[in-house]
Amino acid sequence: MRRGGAEEQAALFVVADVARWQEATLDADVPDGQLDARIEALLRERGLDAEGAVPVQVHGSLRDLSWHVIDGRKLAPGGGHADHARASVSGALAAAEGTLVGFFSKRHHGVFTHMGSNTHFHVVLPERPLMGHVDAVTLARGARVLLPAR
Repeated sequence: MRRGGAEEQAALFVVADVARWQEATLDADVPDGQLDARIEALLRERGLDAEGAVPVQVHGSLRDLSWHVIDGRKLAPGGGHADHARASVSGALAAAEGTLVGFFSKRHHGVFTHMGSNTHFHVVLPERPLMGHVDAVTLARGARVLLPAR
């Protein structure tokens, strides 16, 4: 981690300070289309707020991972989704070991989650090294989901 200077900017910056985490191990694969529902169920099972913004980490085996990173040097100010896609570097992996970091929120569609999605994740793959925004992923059985402890 490094400190940024005053001249640096971020298009999106959401942060949380979590004192303690609690862990849940997935007992089955969670395909991309079921990710929001599974995270919400884990939150509710633990008595956590499933409506507001909740930080989430996932550690373990990831499958069918697709990701992108927007190259800001190629992006014109005020661009929309199509402009972002054109300015992106993207990739896909059938399988990888890594970490997802992000948020679950039903209240932030179009703010820091995409419209129609309750989650926003970035993937970190230290062995590659690679980091990017997750477009799709299947969480493999045995992956560990970390949520804030109550």
